[in-house]
Amino acid sequence: MRIALRAGSFAVALSFALAVVAAAQVPRALIGDLACIPRDGHAVAQAVAGPLNNTDEVRIYFRRTGYGDFYWVPARPTSDGRFWGVLPVPEPDNKQAEVYAAVVASTGQPRAQSRVIRVPVEPNCREQLGNAQQADSEHLIVGETSLGQKFRKVAWWRCDGIRERVDVRGERRDDEACLPLAWWQRPEMLAPLLVVGAGGGIILVPETPVELSVANP
Repeated sequence: MRIALRAGSFAVALSFALAVVAAAQVPRALIGDLACIPRDGHAVAQAVAGPLNNTDEVRIYFRRTGYGDFYWVPARPTSDGRFWGVLPVPEPDNKQAEVYAAVVASTGQPRAQSRVIRVPVEPNCREQLGNAQQADSEHLIVGETSLGQKFRKVAWWRCDGIRERVDVRGERRDDEACLPLAWWQRPEMLAPLLVVGAGGGIILVPETPVELSVANP
């Protein structure tokens, strides 16, 4: 009887211990207050997140308030355990933005999300960027959360600094809307047109362009 009781007590204690460990591994994400976003400049959103797995990613999500799906930018870690992300420059009609932070697993599934804050876009707002933040603002990577955002400009935000996009499958590419390239600068479009002539020269053979069907957001 005592053995059964001890076994039962041990099982309960083990279950409790496992529950405590599991709870300790559940991350949290907090977004810092952001007073405003400059009308003609970049803003920096601050966040705190943890504990994190080695493959977790912290992101800053944003959109014009009430308009369409969110986009996101990677949040960069600081030496004191915080994170920051540089937002794109808003378009003139973008008067307010919704912003939040999230911890995302390697599969793309969110593990934790902060509250959503609403931030006004103001002409007199001033943001002093550090060296790393300035460098980031000149090469922004913007992620997508819906299929309809692919092959389209980031809605309600200017192209300033946007260089790469990440689709919903996690595939990175040059931003085709903000970085238009001529067809001869795109290897994937040039390859089907190259034919080696009899004399060893290269001949360009025109090819009918393929129509792309893009889903609406």
